[in-house]
Amino acid sequence: MDKLEKNDYSQATLLFEGVTNSKPVIFSVLENNVAGEVYVDDAVKPQTALVVLLDMLFLAGNSNTEVCEDISNLLENKIFTGKEWGYWDFYCMNDQLRVGMERVMGPKIEGYPTRLTFALDHEVFDSFRNWRERIPEGFSMEVIDRDFLMKHGRDQEFWASSTKRFGFVLTKGGEEVSECSSVFVGGGMAEISIETKESYRRQGFATLVCSAFIEHCISIGIEPNWGCWDFREGSAELASKLGFVEVSRDVVFGVKGIQ
Repeated sequence: MDKLEKNDYSQATLLFEGVTNSKPVIFSVLENNVAGEVYVDDAVKPQTALVVLLDMLFLAGNSNTEVCEDISNLLENKIFTGKEWGYWDFYCMNDQLRVGMERVMGPKIEGYPTRLTFALDHEVFDSFRNWRERIPEGFSMEVIDRDFLMKHGRDQEFWASSTKRFGFVLTKGGEEVSECSSVFVGGGMAEISIETKESYRRQGFATLVCSAFIEHCISIGIEPNWGCWDFREGSAELASKLGFVEVSRDVVFGVKGIQ
């Protein structure tokens, strides 16, 4: 497996074009919006590609015993070496790859979590466009922009325009109550991430901030993408409430790296 130069990441694009699971995460790397690495079996005409992003691995393309063994060796001898974490989520984008990698990695696989992916039904979401009218007195909806970052002491480098990250925060008297943002933007999609302060949970604030975020996505021509683990029942319920429909359930390898 050869490591591509950043300017050549687009060579792997076609291998991931049809995926539903984690597409904005993968394409945030392929489009050089965030830092990551891309490895391919052939630098000129790749048939298999591996995208590495933090503690996540995404594998797409064709599979055979030799390729799977090469990937396993790459992971053990390079990717896992010297990293601060010892557990990785390994996404294989088709059944052929999943069977092949399971065969060669064997005991390094520690679990099989299931990832749910949802797509937005725009007609259902239309009923949430009145979110501005539903903001309680004393609360404000703020955009994560330069002024917000400075006022709240956020990491401006993390939110640099080159990353294409964006989001909305519901505040009360300057206190951050609930946030909906996209850490990963790519492939014409934005991956949704939500966090509500514990003392403000179960009061509908996540619905408000998500509504603002989703409406903005639609207005700029980006499709919001919702993904969560199958045990995150609250996340799946909120997705359904807002008009998201489950489109896939994918088994992911939990892989133990070198510690």
